[in-house]
Amino acid sequence: MSVGVFMQTLLAATSGVSDSGISYEARQAASAALIILMVVLSIAMIIVVMMQKGTSDNVSAITGATDTYYGKNKKQATESIKKRVTFVIFGLLLVTSVVFFIIRVI
Repeated sequence: MSVGVFMQTLLAATSGVSDSGISYEARQAASAALIILMVVLSIAMIIVVMMQKGTSDNVSAITGATDTYYGKNKKQATESIKKRVTFVIFGLLLVTSVVFFIIRVI
């Protein structure tokens, strides 16, 4: 980045309107909204991951749970839904982070 481009960017940021036409206040409001969205998505991702079952299924032997066809498939269905939700939240968090970076830099 040359000194001239840096000075133009600095002047645009201090004048309130950048070359892209987004005002400083609008950029700050969008940044705040994206930060709030990222926090909510992060908390949701933590909750969904914590709800997922671990890899060791040895607890059923202690509790005396019987493995039936319905029970096995029901567990697989709910786990696959939780896995999909985790990937969707991850994708939204990734896109939100990139958009936040673009808004803050440009």
